[in-house]
Amino acid sequence: MLSEKEGRIFNYHKETICSDLFFLSKAISDDETRYFMNFAYCEDNQIIATDGKRLHIIPNKIKMKEKHFLYVIKSTKTKFIGFEFQDDITFPNYKKVLPDKENMSKILSRSYSGINHLLYDINTECKSIVNISYIRDVLLMDGMIETFIEKESDGNKAILFECGNQKAIIMPMVKE
Repeated sequence: MLSEKEGRIFNYHKETICSDLFFLSKAISDDETRYFMNFAYCEDNQIIATDGKRLHIIPNKIKMKEKHFLYVIKSTKTKFIGFEFQDDITFPNYKKVLPDKENMSKILSRSYSGINHLLYDINTECKSIVNISYIRDVLLMDGMIETFIEKESDGNKAILFECGNQKAIIMPMVKE
């Protein structure tokens, strides 16, 4: 399918770009029944990926065209190969789940050396239950991670993580 599309191949070995794209690729869905989430999408000079439970956003350092899609062929921290194309695929309205930072409180701002510290902070400060693999992906952010939750949160609201220009939004698991 992709070979028939007009597009271009991205092939990067520059570590800073590859680490951003590797982080982004973690939120791309591999669910074939949700085909429209199997790609990243470029809008507002950002590249966005979501699998419906989390959303990752990075700046468009690869100069991807607006309203284009990115199919990831290979992504590691030091190598990235992807294919950019335009199609009539409808990407989910990710802006609906973006939390309004005006209604959020910064609860944490620190660098993490391991997953246990971040999990502890989320469980105690956010009162949320989150998928541990999504938290591992947040640790791919290199540097000071700022964590935000909505004011008056009952633990069932999205958690926003920011580190430089990278953003991760994780929806908590439903408490019963």
